[in-house]
Amino acid sequence: MSPDRRRRGKLESPRAPSKRRWRGEVGPCRPADPKIKASLYAHPGQGLLIIAGNFSPEQRKARIELNLAAFELQGRTLSAVNTLTDQPIQVSPNGTLSPEIAARSFVPMRLQ
Repeated sequence: MSPDRRRRGKLESPRAPSKRRWRGEVGPCRPADPKIKASLYAHPGQGLLIIAGNFSPEQRKARIELNLAAFELQGRTLSAVNTLTDQPIQVSPNGTLSPEIAARSFVPMRLQ
């Protein structure tokens, strides 16, 4: 078995139940700005990991709308944190994240 196939098998095992969500513009994770791209990884019972990238040459305050119902998080009090700096990130009750992202950079966030 090839190393790539073994790695893929590990990702699909019950020990790694996270689901990667790409194409945030049309899925459960939608950035309002076309220069901001976001990927979402759901890990049942442990929250969400969102990685947002700024492809603009200037710093932006991103606005990323999450479909909380898709992850059974609606109605909960949520908190988000930048996983690199432990800085809190604003989360609205309807699931909109508002991180500051430096020019041509990214921010990994954990939502619980």
